Amino acid sequence: MRFEAFKRATHSHQFSLAVLNCCSTFEFALGNKIPNASTCILHQDLVLRDVAYNFMECFFQTFEHTKDVHPSWDYAVQNSNENPPRYYCILPNLNS
Repeated sequence: MRFEAFKRATHSHQFSLAVLNCCSTFEFALGNKIPNASTCILHQDLVLRDVAYNFMECFFQTFEHTKDVHPSWDYAVQNSNENPPRYYCILPNLNS
């Protein structure tokens, strides 16, 4: 599925957080925020399974307690086993 088809398939839904945690989702989304999501987390290029798992585990550990993307993002980036992390959080003033 290409990004335009993805947008059409999900257009009737609203997301506060969209996480596309697999290879090349940044490229898939053409570097853009998903239109019907407040925040998007995407990965650039290939991502190994243990990297994807580790990053999301760190992110959601914090998010579960804070319900806030900012500290969750910071914690996941700081503790990522990918160096440098190739995740992107598409939200004003929060890009890595």
